[in-house]
Amino acid sequence: MCRTAETFPLSLYRSTVLFGDDQALYVFGRSEKYYAIERAEKSQHPTFTRLVDLTWMNSDNEPTAAIVAGDDVYFGYPVGVFRLPKTGGDVHQISQQAAFAFAATATHLYVGGPGGISRMTLPDGPFEPFLDFSAGHLAIRGNDLYVAKSTYPPITPVDIVHVDLTTKIATLIGTTIRVTGLAPLDDGVIWSSGMFYSAPDVYGEHRLLRWTKSPAKTSVLFQNSYSPVTGVATNGSNIYFTNGYYWSFEQNANALVMLHLGPADDARAVPLATALQQRTQLTPSPAEGRIIVEHMSWPVVDDHFVYWLDEVEPESVNGNPELVQGRTNVRRIAIK
Repeated sequence: MCRTAETFPLSLYRSTVLFGDDQALYVFGRSEKYYAIERAEKSQHPTFTRLVDLTWMNSDNEPTAAIVAGDDVYFGYPVGVFRLPKTGGDVHQISQQAAFAFAATATHLYVGGPGGISRMTLPDGPFEPFLDFSAGHLAIRGNDLYVAKSTYPPITPVDIVHVDLTTKIATLIGTTIRVTGLAPLDDGVIWSSGMFYSAPDVYGEHRLLRWTKSPAKTSVLFQNSYSPVTGVATNGSNIYFTNGYYWSFEQNANALVMLHLGPADDARAVPLATALQQRTQLTPSPAEGRIIVEHMSWPVVDDHFVYWLDEVEPESVNGNPELVQGRTNVRRIAIK
């Protein structure tokens, strides 16, 4: 099947999170010197408009996570958890805990951060402690909660844990250097491992891993030599993941890639789309201090499309690094 990737522009230059529900997509990112959230109805031609300007969020403290739960959008910041109606309105701070990750069921919101995992009864119940270990990523399917713990510095191995929501029994299922996404399955979870670069050292892995409950095992589904795997999503039939770039290219660098989800762990990777801005070499190289730009990230899949963020490297305005032009796009490709 020939499928064409569509592009939908944003007025954001660096996007932190792409998320949504059945009706709309949301992007949480930076616009000039502050942060903002943009929204688009899922339609034949989505048009993103500004949902809220967060002028009090400066460039020194980046947002961390966001989610739609019930009728509201929840987003995190180092100083707390905030809520606003998903179609727009006033922003309210509802917790002072730092939030690195969110997950939700029909009845509860789970918030993970360096101090542990809290739970709130939706829509406006109090926060209460739930688990006493840190969380950098969260995902829920049924009665299963999956946690990628939060660690620092980046070279520190990250534990991935399965938690039974009823008993709170936690089981270690894997260890990875830098997790970039969790995608829950009926029989387990998939996670992507990316890379953090800090000259002159490179930390992390470039892999896609899967844990199954029965039989209980962890396996590697895919591995890049250079390009970091920047996020993963699944619809139960296929896995969709994105790659950023490194100083060297390979077949699946800068691409949205599909794997068929089956019993075998050796499925063939099929690139579906490539980045808007293609490069064959970066100058200077990372060893000379070049920061990695994750061009393609945050895949999100529904019954019809897989969406992702595609960033073109930002350019400063009049030489001022604090003022940048909007360079981020949401893209999508049909999956049926």
